[in-house]
Amino acid sequence: HRLNQQDWGLDARSFAIKVQLGVEQIVLNMMFSASSQAMTFELPRARAEGSCWRRWIDTGLPAPDDIVEWADAKTIPNGSYEVQPHSVVLLLSHLPGGCPIEVQDEQQL
Repeated sequence: HRLNQQDWGLDARSFAIKVQLGVEQIVLNMMFSASSQAMTFELPRARAEGSCWRRWIDTGLPAPDDIVEWADAKTIPNGSYEVQPHSVVLLLSHLPGGCPIEVQDEQQL
C-alpha cells in the first residue's frame, strides 16, 4: 500500500493511520489488515532528524515478540513493513525536541 493512495473500494481490507501524541512527543504509525494475505505498507518518514520507526506491536508475530516494552522496540530497517494477515501493527518514533525512545538493543529485523 502506497502513502496517500486511499482505497475506499468495497473489497478494501486494510488501512493505516499516523497519530501524534503531543505530551509524549511520540508519533505512532498504525496499520490494520483484515486481509487473508500479507500486505506491504509504505512507511512515512520518521519526523525527527536521525529518528526511525520502531516496532512496538505486531499481532502477526508469535508471543512474546508481538507486544514489547517501548524501550525494547526493534528498529525497522527500511521504508516499508509487511503486515501479516488479520493483524495490527503499531510503529513508534519520537518528534524533534521530544524525549528519544531509549533502545537497549539496536538489532535490525
